[in-house]
Amino acid sequence: MKTSDKILDYVKLKKQVSPKELVDYLEISQRAVFKQLKKLFESSELLKIGRPPKVFYTLPQKKVNS
Repeated sequence: MKTSDKILDYVKLKKQVSPKELVDYLEISQRAVFKQLKKLFESSELLKIGRPPKVFYTLPQKKVNS
């Protein structure tokens, strides 16, 4: 499983995560986590909430067509 998929699965489970949680969970470097988060954020797969030092990532809300 790719690291980006692991991140998305973890965010689905936790609803909202900090980069520190991901570093601990994935057991990879902070730099590697931020690289993945940046890629996921730029592709709109994750939303970024807050400003450093308190930043969290969550999944975008699905739009319901009615």
